[in-house]
Amino acid sequence: MLRCLLLCLALCLSTAPPQASAATATLDIGGAAVRLEVPEGYVRVSERSPQLLVFQQGMLPQSNRLVEALLTEADLVHLLSGSKAMDVAYQVQAMRGMETVVIDASQWSQLRSATIEQMGGLDMGQVLDTVERQANSTLDAATGGEAGIRFGDPSQPALYAIDDKDAVHFSMVLPVELQVAGKTTQGRVAAACVLTVVAERLVLLYAFQDIRQSDDEPQVRERVRVAVDALADATRRANAPGDVVEAPAEQD
Repeated sequence: MLRCLLLCLALCLSTAPPQASAATATLDIGGAAVRLEVPEGYVRVSERSPQLLVFQQGMLPQSNRLVEALLTEADLVHLLSGSKAMDVAYQVQAMRGMETVVIDASQWSQLRSATIEQMGGLDMGQVLDTVERQANSTLDAATGGEAGIRFGDPSQPALYAIDDKDAVHFSMVLPVELQVAGKTTQGRVAAACVLTVVAERLVLLYAFQDIRQSDDEPQVRERVRVAVDALADATRRANAPGDVVEAPAEQD
């Protein structure tokens, strides 16, 4: 999720040799085969650096499972050399408590309405307090106490594309302060999410990008919204009814 956090660990994480990434990846979400359309130029973190995926999982709320993350080939190289990633990054997440639940049209309609209603009263400060504690525990274990993180006051998630009855779209900006070996780096991350149903499973698709000082913040926010919406549209088309795919076998 938080790409800037990867910088402190990039050189410590092993990576598999470069491999060509297929245009479509098949993921197991709650026993269902969900086909993910991998954008051109992107690689699957689970294949290239499994430890990096595990680390990213530690930065998420325990209620969410990180199914896959996508980075450009260039950004993977940047991170592994200790530089900052520059492009949009993606994540596919599943809600652990609902991962195996089959979601039909009627259930989705109710779930969509409830989600939109609840977001209006969501206390992001409280949510991030919990995530911050978990993230610092992960960072402490991974870096021997050399790194820590603090979240600033986030923007309230803003709904957009509200006419899309097949999804809930929202975006936000998250201030992040990272301490590494006594040095503090402050930044802001633009995030956008599409909550939708693919292969009868509830899926969260995220896009993230750092906002640099020279950037126009509204443009970056629009960029991640466009990026995640395109990923969601392509993935929903790939999982259209009539195309049956077996779920991938679980790895030991």
